[in-house]
Amino acid sequence: MTDEWRRHAVSDLIQAEALEIDDGYRATNSELSRTGLPFARAGNIGGGFWFADADCLPEDKAHQIGKEDQSTG
Repeated sequence: MTDEWRRHAVSDLIQAEALEIDDGYRATNSELSRTGLPFARAGNIGGGFWFADADCLPEDKAHQIGKEDQSTG
């Protein structure tokens, strides 16, 4: 495994179901921290994703993210 970053077209990631863009989960400031999974906000996107100052969602809260199963409701 390599530590090199690879570039991907957003459209390819969406088609591969590796990326979904929508209105999404709205985390409260109290849920976020400086460590964990980078949480994308509009201010972190522009010519790429700016990870350096991104808020993070602690990994133990990751289960809250994602769409609800629509087949059960």
